Amino acid sequence: MDLYSSDSKFQNISETTSTEDSWSRYFDHGSSIILYDCIQTTGGDGYLFIGGTDAIGAGGYDVLLMQTDADGNSIRERTFGGSGNEFALDIEPTSDGNYLLTGTTDSYGIGGDLYVVKVTPTGDMMWENTYGRSGNEKGYDAIETGGGDFLIVGWTTSAEDDDKDTYILCINSCGSTIFERTSGREGTDYISTIHATPDGGFILSGRSSESFEGYEDAYLIKLDAEKEIEWNRSFGGEYNDHGRDVLPVDDGYIVVGWMGTDWTGNEDLYIVRTDLDGSVRWEKTIEDGKAYEIFPAADGGYVLGGYGRRSTSKKAILWHISENGNLIQEESYTECNSFGGMTDTTDGKYLLCGREGNVDSFILKASEEGSAEWCKNYGVSPGQSGEAVMETPDGYMIAGEAADSIHIIHTDMEGNMTWERTVGNLFTWEGARSIAPGSDTTVMITGHTNATPNGDFDIFLMNVSLDGEILGETRYGGQGDESGQSVLKLSDGGYLIAGTTTTGSGQPNILVIRTDANGTERWSRHYGGETDCRGYSACIHREGGYLITGTGESDDASDQSVYLMHIDEEGDVVWNRTAGIGCGNSIKPAVPSGYAIVGHSDGRGKYILIDEAGSSVRESMGLLNSSFNDISYRSDGSYVITGRETTDFSGGGTIWEMSTSGSTLMKHFFRSSSGSSTGSAVQCTNDDGYIVTGVCGDTILIRGPPRP
Repeated sequence: MDLYSSDSKFQNISETTSTEDSWSRYFDHGSSIILYDCIQTTGGDGYLFIGGTDAIGAGGYDVLLMQTDADGNSIRERTFGGSGNEFALDIEPTSDGNYLLTGTTDSYGIGGDLYVVKVTPTGDMMWENTYGRSGNEKGYDAIETGGGDFLIVGWTTSAEDDDKDTYILCINSCGSTIFERTSGREGTDYISTIHATPDGGFILSGRSSESFEGYEDAYLIKLDAEKEIEWNRSFGGEYNDHGRDVLPVDDGYIVVGWMGTDWTGNEDLYIVRTDLDGSVRWEKTIEDGKAYEIFPAADGGYVLGGYGRRSTSKKAILWHISENGNLIQEESYTECNSFGGMTDTTDGKYLLCGREGNVDSFILKASEEGSAEWCKNYGVSPGQSGEAVMETPDGYMIAGEAADSIHIIHTDMEGNMTWERTVGNLFTWEGARSIAPGSDTTVMITGHTNATPNGDFDIFLMNVSLDGEILGETRYGGQGDESGQSVLKLSDGGYLIAGTTTTGSGQPNILVIRTDANGTERWSRHYGGETDCRGYSACIHREGGYLITGTGESDDASDQSVYLMHIDEEGDVVWNRTAGIGCGNSIKPAVPSGYAIVGHSDGRGKYILIDEAGSSVRESMGLLNSSFNDISYRSDGSYVITGRETTDFSGGGTIWEMSTSGSTLMKHFFRSSSGSSTGSAVQCTNDDGYIVTGVCGDTILIRGPPRP
């Protein structure tokens, strides 16, 4: 059946979002719409989406063909099918200017059959046909082979053992069968996708198992130019794996999909790089993800589309990986219960579709906007890292360490180094940890130094001009070791330093020092007594006094907890709290209210939003093997976190761009083959971009653009 509507029956039912050429749309008609694939129209003036719907049509579910304009607004739909259920899983443009839809039907023939419809650019049916034998058949992907013929791949259960087998069907431009073949092992085998190869053959990917009871592996089949099987290969781990898509590259193939991590069905994104004969060159995973499509990226890497759980819900995701499979960037979008398909567009962006919830379907157009504007490395000596960063009127200032010395770098607005200074020698161990504004032409830097008569560590407060001159230095210390971790400029021109000391009880205690504008100590306080308690970050409380975070012994002294303390202007404790096992690395005023603490707990990054009294408002955790080191807020209440996230194969230094509600908008990775990589400090800039410093082999400075 062919049903046409000149006016769209599917309306946008949820709020849509648009930023220049990127947008998202949601569609419903009171029932269910499922989208499985999408392409740009041949003329480039819009997009075509296919799937199934029970909202309109002849039977239960019918094949849905929906056309939108360039902005994603639905302008017409057609449905095809009979009294039963039909779904289209793939749409392909044809050399004669039309389109081929491939899927499944149970309205005709015996059991479920592979279903193919050829339509004109306006959606008029040219012909439809079903293919199959005594069991069930399903078509997942099709490719034109030349002369108007098509190869269609999927699965069939027509074999005697009733397990799924690979099904390969060749038809001509009129839909007549040229040949059909089946292939499979003892267990389940089926193919998800097919691509042409440079040698005139074809590469197919899917999944396969050696026995009915066994777990499935990612699976490759190579066909020669005569469409005969050259070889097949399987890949994977201990549990169910799937090769959902494959991309031919110069000297082999890249397979993407997912790998089961346990028997309960948890899955990681799975990437396999093979040689031309299917031999594995490398395998990599990304935690909690399923990749459905892969496309080459402009930088020589690849862009993957799919979905995975991020924060509290599943999201549609784009992953940008390097040529050797390392994760460069991850961007998550709308909630996604089922990913449909993805295509690249002529303007260099990506079109995604899928299902949100049980009713709504979404389409979205996404770009790689939001990538770092630039990234600079400054390598002058071993053991180098940036620990603090600040925007200045004419550029950026980085403070850290290099070769056990204090290291200070100034750059222009493009990240080009204008000067650098090192303070220290071969016989001392010194390093900077925090930076704050001084006067209009200076900054104040704190950290630690053992350039003392007895070799113990003291805190320093160093006054540095914007042109690199060391104008003065004050040191603070006792009989033990002290380290300065955070410095704040106060409204009266003085400074507050927070850190750690072992003077007194011999145990590490939080140390807070209050100075005047010249660095002269007004008062200092220790907090913690006989317990291990360390200070890592401070911020000004809006109602007066200061907030300090770090780590302290838990109530039963069995482990270290995230520690939070409010003190008044004279250092007296107003209240203190612990917030679960872990460590608070940074605390900043949140926008529009409250305060945000980031750190780590049980091997995961931890974010805590508290109110003025220190009560938790919202908490969230990062993935396993992550740590949040610093946070900074944009003027609209969104925020940026930096730190580290790793899996066995991917990750390293990481930047998370977060929405006001705490969902991940974008995730960037930076890593070095010659050393460790981590983000140490972040500051949102006056234009609502951001700067991040840390280490990526050497000291690194990354500039991120404003959010649109």
